[in-house]
Amino acid sequence: MFDIDKFYYDAEQGEQADVDGFRDYLNSFERVIIWGAGNLGTALGKGLIERDYGVDCYWDKDFLNIHERNGLRVYEPFTGDQEPKTTLVIIGIVNGTLSHTWQKYVLEEKGYHNYVLGMRVYEAIVCSQSLSKPFDVKECVHTSICNFNTCHRYMNIIGEGRHKTGLSVHVLEIIVSSRCTLDCKYCGQQAGDTKRRFPEKYLDYDVDEIKKSIDLVMDRLDIVGTFSIIGGEPFIHPGIAEILRHCLSKENVGIISITTNGVFKLDEELLDVLGDDRIKVNFSNYTAFLDDRKKEIFEKNVRIIKDKGISCNVGTPIWNKVIDDLKDNPIFEDEYLDKRKEICVFGPSIAGKYLYACPNTERYSRMEIHDVSDEVIDLFADEDKLEDKLRELLEKGHYVACRYMCANGKEAPIIPAGEQYR
Repeated sequence: MFDIDKFYYDAEQGEQADVDGFRDYLNSFERVIIWGAGNLGTALGKGLIERDYGVDCYWDKDFLNIHERNGLRVYEPFTGDQEPKTTLVIIGIVNGTLSHTWQKYVLEEKGYHNYVLGMRVYEAIVCSQSLSKPFDVKECVHTSICNFNTCHRYMNIIGEGRHKTGLSVHVLEIIVSSRCTLDCKYCGQQAGDTKRRFPEKYLDYDVDEIKKSIDLVMDRLDIVGTFSIIGGEPFIHPGIAEILRHCLSKENVGIISITTNGVFKLDEELLDVLGDDRIKVNFSNYTAFLDDRKKEIFEKNVRIIKDKGISCNVGTPIWNKVIDDLKDNPIFEDEYLDKRKEICVFGPSIAGKYLYACPNTERYSRMEIHDVSDEVIDLFADEDKLEDKLRELLEKGHYVACRYMCANGKEAPIIPAGEQYR
């Protein structure tokens, strides 16, 4: 019997997976459907078809505009005469924060219990990165097919041979500023609320503090998959070019990812730094709610970045309304919350001289919402004990944020990304 868990494991480790066994597994179903005809689903389907894997059709919510992919018909999800018990669904949609979690819930609610994770299939069958050859960062950065924040394969490949402390982090958030050029009503970091309620905290973090904090943390970690540079709006920090150069000096980090609303001023020094192969710029497209001037700035910056050949991605994020109140829910037990943390793609966050368990922990501290003092490390104090403190924090079963923000995720409504106060 085909072992799908081992297949996933080998794919994530960068090893050669049992691709012949997977082909036989697909062929054992009457129908094989790829759910998602976007970037990942299209590339995945192409790779499977070229290797003679049987795929019947696609599902996509945009089926009225996307009629076919790779020569296969695109249907509305969950329509057709297929029998759920004899159908295999390949989840070909990937999201930076939700990963495949929500798709699995929907499939099971609809009676489809035979499904595989498209990201793992892509890693095993299509991805060119492996332990058997040198890592090429451009293969991961210069693509819109997969998401390195949810990819374990590249993490294991770049971590090969780096085993000093046994501590590694998939994503390390570096919050450079709480200021922003926009005033989004449902901002995940509550930048606008910070400005109104805690104006003394509405600031850019000191460059030297950020650099020293990065040094202290990176000297005690074997590997970090991705530096996620965020704000506020990171590009309005006057020292952002210097901060990025310092990030690039670290050999034990794979990729530097910068999330921006696109409304900022570019200069040649910054463009020069952004041209490094390890950097990717992620534009969050909120133009549906911006005035003409801000929309023009956004479009101009995207055009400049693309014309310079700088790796970038433009997309509209999926936003959930921030919920910080604990709900009376019987499943909020330690075991459940530990699982929530295990699947979470957010990593610890550096802001100034402090390390927080995650970006929500930093937000709770800044906005004085919950007591998270046990999940914050002063990086400049007791440097000789820092490795032990890091280990203790990273190995905690779950955090305060898991109990509030994350555990309430199902109840948090999806809201318009980028809707402005004004």
